[in-house]
Amino acid sequence: MIWLIILGVILAIAIGAWLVGQVIGFVLMLVLAGIIGAAVGSLLNYKGGVIFSVAAGLIGAVVGTVLAKILHLPTFPELFNLPLLWTTVGAAAVTAVGKVVMPNDRRRLGGGTRGLLR
Repeated sequence: MIWLIILGVILAIAIGAWLVGQVIGFVLMLVLAGIIGAAVGSLLNYKGGVIFSVAAGLIGAVVGTVLAKILHLPTFPELFNLPLLWTTVGAAAVTAVGKVVMPNDRRRLGGGTRGLLR
């Protein structure tokens, strides 16, 4: 009976440690995607914000990895399950599309001295 309790405690600790590791890995992946997205946005002179940077990094990782698979190229080096080179290439493509679709100018609703929302 005591062995069953000890086994249950060990199993609970192991599952807890695995779960904490997964969450920390996911957070680090989001941080890395945000850093790559922000760096590419800075290089392309596009200020989309934090959420756009993280989204550009994550979507860029998918786009870049698909592009690498199509071209039969390796996807290394990887850090936190993100291929660094292809994430950067994909984030550049996503940021370029974002720059065309949503230009970063000041002519928005309520911008300037005249407009609907002064």
